[in-house]
Amino acid sequence: MNNTLHRFHRYALSRIVLPLSILVGIFTAIGWSLAQDNWLTNFLAPFTSAAVVGGVFLFGEKLIREHLWKVAYPELDFQGTWQGHTEYCEPQGANDKDNFEFKPFKKNHDIQFKQDCLAVAVDYDEADAYHGWNSTVATLFNENGRVGLRYAYEVKYKQGEERDSRLPASSKGLEELSVVRSVAGQKPKRVTGSFAHTSDGPRPIYSGTVVFERTLDEQEENFSTKVTRIIVNKWLKPPAE
Repeated sequence: MNNTLHRFHRYALSRIVLPLSILVGIFTAIGWSLAQDNWLTNFLAPFTSAAVVGGVFLFGEKLIREHLWKVAYPELDFQGTWQGHTEYCEPQGANDKDNFEFKPFKKNHDIQFKQDCLAVAVDYDEADAYHGWNSTVATLFNENGRVGLRYAYEVKYKQGEERDSRLPASSKGLEELSVVRSVAGQKPKRVTGSFAHTSDGPRPIYSGTVVFERTLDEQEENFSTKVTRIIVNKWLKPPAE
């Protein structure tokens, strides 16, 4: 699913940023050609032209990568903080001889996604139970009409005086979240999914379910927002394959 956003990034660059950068560079060069001919002009002209072209390109690329993709594909926008809970189930593979004790439990917590049109990740977070956790690799998916995220993650538990002797130094796992009632043209508001991770070796396997929601500030479109949406969808959004 990341391919959709990657394709938008390439297409939008080719449609507006590259032509605009070249056009600005040409006008800058023409402007310098009309200036008084001396050694200072000849020295500054190529550097300022390159700086202007580079500045226009970098600004346009950042605008596309961080903002305009959200206009073209709001249904893929997971950026921001979500509230919800994780519910742990009975682990698999625990050995009785290890005096393993576990009671299923539910924990409320937030999750924050950092996203642009080239990458998505679970932002680093700390909590009472662990030192911190974040995704190590993440991707979007769209399978049979189901939109969501998959990511591998690592949890690092507190050490030293705050260490819980029952916990290892870290654990690694996989989590998958699917959008509930996904609507084309609208940002996701609720995701559900499942996870599984191991601690201190291949067993036991901890698993469970997750539910996250977010409250979006639904504002009425103003004139500039409508114009931006029209330009993005008509000019910058690539045609369907």
